[in-house]
Amino acid sequence: MPIDDRWQRLEPLDWEAFARKWLAELRGTPEDAESDVGQSVIMMNFTATPEQQWRFTQAAVSQARSDDELGHIASRGSFNVY
Repeated sequence: MPIDDRWQRLEPLDWEAFARKWLAELRGTPEDAESDVGQSVIMMNFTATPEQQWRFTQAAVSQARSDDELGHIASRGSFNVY
């Protein structure tokens, strides 16, 4: 898949909101009942640059509340080994 330019348009607050929604979905408390943010995170693994994926990872780590959430973040990052 090619790199998707929409990831370049995200500002730091956008990355934080994206990570917050993903973590809420993991916790079973999605902020938006219609949210498919998990699918967006999967697509990001294939369509964002490593630098953009790192921004997401940093935002998610800063908001994680448990070792379980950190485990999800770590396993998501394992797809990014090039």
